Amino acid sequence: MELLEQYQQLCEEVQQLLMEESSMLKGGHLPSTELLQKKAEILPQLDSVLNTLKSVEKLPEEDKKLAQKIQQKLMKMLLLDKENEKLLLSLQVSKQMDSSLNMGSSFAKNLYKKHTC
Repeated sequence: MELLEQYQQLCEEVQQLLMEESSMLKGGHLPSTELLQKKAEILPQLDSVLNTLKSVEKLPEEDKKLAQKIQQKLMKMLLLDKENEKLLLSLQVSKQMDSSLNMGSSFAKNLYKKHTC
């Protein structure tokens, strides 16, 4: 079924984007605007094909194995996305703490200078 192949292709593209995002996050970098834009563009396409697939009443026998394979890949993608969310949160908290500490030390320095001169 052509629809399943289209869905599989979209899943592979999303998985590639998620792996790229994971790599950035693990390297201590926030995802690029370009990557986030690609995700924003492809997810509605994936959702549209999925909704069309849901309307199919019965898959031919030869397509059932492909559908199961795609479903397993989708579960792995969801886990990777969840891991990316945790990494992103941790990175944001870390960067926020760093900036707070930097502000605090410069504030203390300025305060000390002000009162010692």
